[in-house]
Amino acid sequence: MSDDQSRVKARDRRCQFAFVAIALSMFISSCAGIPGTSRGSEKMAVSGGRHMMDEAFKSRDLAALGQRVSEHVSVTGPVFRTVGRDDLKSALLHLTAHRPDVEWTHLPDDIRVYAGWQVAFESGSWRETWRVPDGATEITGRYAALWVKSGTDWVLDAEVFVPLSCTGSDYCRPQ
Repeated sequence: MSDDQSRVKARDRRCQFAFVAIALSMFISSCAGIPGTSRGSEKMAVSGGRHMMDEAFKSRDLAALGQRVSEHVSVTGPVFRTVGRDDLKSALLHLTAHRPDVEWTHLPDDIRVYAGWQVAFESGSWRETWRVPDGATEITGRYAALWVKSGTDWVLDAEVFVPLSCTGSDYCRPQ
């Protein structure tokens, strides 16, 4: 066998080994999951759920918003406390009736998933704005949320939001 033939055979063996190693790695990954891969897609699902909730609130589609929360959801802030899907929808209906232009936006900065219990933690900042006769109001702060997996969907189970600033109208006067 010539040197050229030996080099070709050695290269072919290396290619076969690399192919087998890659194929085996892909097989093991698909069976066991690469750490963080499934969590990454679960994080995206939670983030997508949050976005859908914000969009539903923006369009005043409380039925769609209600589909993204658990039956016993709890949402709590200094002047806003609800327990249960119907209570939340009722409170949001009241809020939007009194502040027709109210906007409520979440800006998640951390989502962590614990697949073992099918729960996720989300935290970030939130912003609420509306106009009243004496001017515009803007409240900003931080929130923390508990999401649970229900079937194939992630639903909000609890949220606590804390205002850290209020600017604008008389609403912001110290309490």
